[in-house]
Amino acid sequence: MADQIILDTGDQDGAFTLDKFCRRYGQSRSSAYREINAGRLVAKKRGAQVLIECAEARRWFSNLPKIEIRSAEAAA
Repeated sequence: MADQIILDTGDQDGAFTLDKFCRRYGQSRSSAYREINAGRLVAKKRGAQVLIECAEARRWFSNLPKIEIRSAEAAA
């Protein structure tokens, strides 16, 4: 229910609740907290609610490591 109160417009404004962030980016709550505790993801508190700005979520996602694709020949 609280997810509906927070803006999720896909632009620079608004924020995700932690649960909405986890659903959108395929993370568990534990892995999201690990990212926050490691300083790779910035979260804010509003009362008991953990919020992640949309722009911060996109920054975090864009900084994830890229997959290195190897050819079948190189893997053999």
